[in-house]
Amino acid sequence: MRRLSSRLNAQMYLIPKYPITARIFGLPSRKKAVDAASNLIGLSNGVSQSASNLVLVNINLPLVNTERADKIRNVLGIFIPENERVKLKK
Repeated sequence: MRRLSSRLNAQMYLIPKYPITARIFGLPSRKKAVDAASNLIGLSNGVSQSASNLVLVNINLPLVNTERADKIRNVLGIFIPENERVKLKK
């Protein structure tokens, strides 16, 4: 996930005149792409937590990870059918 985050940032900066190109091709804004990359790093951190740290650090880590994944999906316009989405009770 960290590698994907880095690639997202790098690829965004390789696109010439990104703000204009993004509008033409329906790409996310620079701010949204950076937000998605940041959430990928956070998701990576959350997934790599050991079971013992899960209890000590954040008992709601699965909920936080699901919310981060939803943010990434929404920002990047990734479609997932409703019946395949993870639903956790808050």
